[in-house]
Amino acid sequence: MNKPRVLLIQDILYPYRIPILDLVAAEVDLEVACVEKGKGVGETAFPVTLLRTKSFGGCKTMPGLTACCNRFDVVILQPHLSRPSVCALPFRKKRSFIPVSWDIGVRVSYDRQYTLDRPMTWDDRIYRHIMRHCAANIFYMPEPVPVWAARGVPECTLFVAHNTVSVKQSPYAPDGRKDFLFVGTLYARKRVDLLIDAYREAFISSGSPGSFPRLFIVGGGSEEMLLMEKVRREGLEERVVFCHAVYDETVLASLFQRSILCISPHQAGLSVLKSFAYGTPFVTRRDAISGGEINNIRSGENGILYDEDGDLARILADAAGHPGRYLEMGRAAHCFYREQASPERMAQGILDAVHYAVSHPL
Repeated sequence: MNKPRVLLIQDILYPYRIPILDLVAAEVDLEVACVEKGKGVGETAFPVTLLRTKSFGGCKTMPGLTACCNRFDVVILQPHLSRPSVCALPFRKKRSFIPVSWDIGVRVSYDRQYTLDRPMTWDDRIYRHIMRHCAANIFYMPEPVPVWAARGVPECTLFVAHNTVSVKQSPYAPDGRKDFLFVGTLYARKRVDLLIDAYREAFISSGSPGSFPRLFIVGGGSEEMLLMEKVRREGLEERVVFCHAVYDETVLASLFQRSILCISPHQAGLSVLKSFAYGTPFVTRRDAISGGEINNIRSGENGILYDEDGDLARILADAAGHPGRYLEMGRAAHCFYREQASPERMAQGILDAVHYAVSHPL
């Protein structure tokens, strides 16, 4: 039997997706169509096509998209309402492809939290209509499955490709871990300034400042110079180390593997999974901005979710004074990644949805 021809439509093809898509491409005849390639995307094991777009306000249309899709057996689409050409694909009367949706499962933004426990909005209703016209629907996390099943989307069409990143695997090693770490783009909404404040409070209150962990801040962005100036004013230049933007995975691995905690006060994205992959517990506010990745954190088991900004200094002080508990959290985080959030697991979720769609076309 021939492999199904599969087209994945994305706005931006990011380099962290390549290893997962390579696994998918090993089982199906995959092509990716995107508006642009992210920085660092090089050669891939699958063809990549750049889509033509026309902008109208905040929306983008893609001329010729349906004709492009008709060359494939299955088309995986991300139904963002600002991309009407993509959202319309399941409703095309003359299509010859089978549509499959792939999304986080709930409408979110920097001003709207990831929560499934809320009344349906008008855009949720449009999203449900799209899902009902897709042969299969993929979510990044398992939590949306029962919600959308209860809202009338057939549960047999709902699949999970656990959102993750790929790193070079190695056994969990607790030895040498003592630092604190932040990794990510530095902009105001992440509130890295609160992390610096909490670090200062914990450092000053510690009984042994000489052995207190250092804080490494990895990333560039609009807030970098302001945060560096803040550290200088606080007299913490010897304790808080700015590494700027780091893209070399070997360097990132060494930073994670010598850290006892990775902290991001107000945002919890894919850095949660990267941190877990290296055996580093993740710390963030319970109401942090997230696309659902925060649901990987089992507070007290593989990371910490806290409620108030003032709690963070206490957590840092406790980790510095009683590292054993946090090293065990790191072990649990590493185990969680290997067993529940590996690249192989994510790729298999995509493949399961594709094979179901091929055998159960609309």
